[in-house]
Amino acid sequence: MLVLVLFWGYICCICLLLGIGAAKVFNTFFSAQKKNEEIPVDAWIVLGMVLLTTFLAWYSIFMPLDALANNIVLGISILSAFWCRAECRTLFNQCKLAWKSVTWLYKTAILTLSAIVLAYSVQQPEVYDSALYHAQAIEWASKYPAVPGLGNLHGRLAFNAHFFLISALFNGAALPLAFNIVIYPLNGLILALVGARIIRQIQKTMNSGQLSLCVFYWLTGLFTLFFLIRTAHSPTPDIFVAALIVYISIWFLNTEKPWTRMVLICILAFYLPTIKLSALFMIFMIVLVVPFQWRLYRNLVGLGLLILLPFVLRNIILSGYLIYPFPSIDLFSFDWKIPLTSVISEKRFIESWSRVVSYDPDYILSLPIQQWFPRWWHHQDKPWQILLAINALMPLVALYYVMKKDKIKAGLSIILLLNLLFWWKTA
Repeated sequence: MLVLVLFWGYICCICLLLGIGAAKVFNTFFSAQKKNEEIPVDAWIVLGMVLLTTFLAWYSIFMPLDALANNIVLGISILSAFWCRAECRTLFNQCKLAWKSVTWLYKTAILTLSAIVLAYSVQQPEVYDSALYHAQAIEWASKYPAVPGLGNLHGRLAFNAHFFLISALFNGAALPLAFNIVIYPLNGLILALVGARIIRQIQKTMNSGQLSLCVFYWLTGLFTLFFLIRTAHSPTPDIFVAALIVYISIWFLNTEKPWTRMVLICILAFYLPTIKLSALFMIFMIVLVVPFQWRLYRNLVGLGLLILLPFVLRNIILSGYLIYPFPSIDLFSFDWKIPLTSVISEKRFIESWSRVVSYDPDYILSLPIQQWFPRWWHHQDKPWQILLAINALMPLVALYYVMKKDKIKAGLSIILLLNLLFWWKTA
């Protein structure tokens, strides 16, 4: 447990320094920051995590994510600390004041939540897919650059989740801490950060009397604690992307810091599909928060290409397809390309598995919904049944906000609904 705390501290320091340096460049590029706007430390860490993952995606095309990659990242972080030393001092003083402004009740809640997440994070991974291909994909990334046609060895190894790249960098074996152990700290860390942000938002909304937002934050807090935390110990991208969807939703509803809100939403909206393709619809959030200005959208296109282009290139290298496993987008004929029949079989197997766990996808996909849905529902445990029942109300929530002409909340509801349906379809 102590080792995991040290990992969390190391990752936070690296991402924080990278985030501060990236924001300094980003501010110059977009010329949009308000000088009096204080950015919370969790936003810096998330921004740095996105920057780091994007760098690793480009780097991993040519080099493995081993000790050398760790040393390069550490060196860049040290240079960022030196270049942004004034900003670091300001942020340190800001953190001290922010912590003092939190009451003891909420401090206790934050520390308790962090301890619970930590306790779950040190357990042995139990998620089925982690044993099937998550751990193997991380191991391949840590020892080799992107391998042409790797999906021919095992179809799931071509699932190009960039979560595996940052997990490879921080899995313990290649870290300068030299513990010589394999550990997966990222899901627990992101849950602790998002949980702390939720608790902070609960305090703010209760103090300002915003009852509806306070209820929303309570519900998202319960979702984080009781649903996502159960598999914090496994290197699955599902937990990471779900926690960041909660995080981006919080900032979507937070209009106190407009520049921070716009930057985080734009960056995370492009970033989330590279973690798990089912988060593709989050990109539409950009349209709802960014005013239409030609220069601004031109820069956003450049930002999107920077984040998404290595994702596409790695897809092509690993599978021979632009997006895998979508055989309808078949543009290339490389000699390492996965056979079309194998891609179709993989896609059908995934779609059938999201309905009923079975090794006969053709039979499951041929069943009408009235036959497979009861079996699917029966195999969900009680917490997930509760969560799915709540999500089933999302169309009514969206309709309610449309009728109230609340574009922000209506847009968020519709995007989350589309994202949920796409996740269900693609597993």
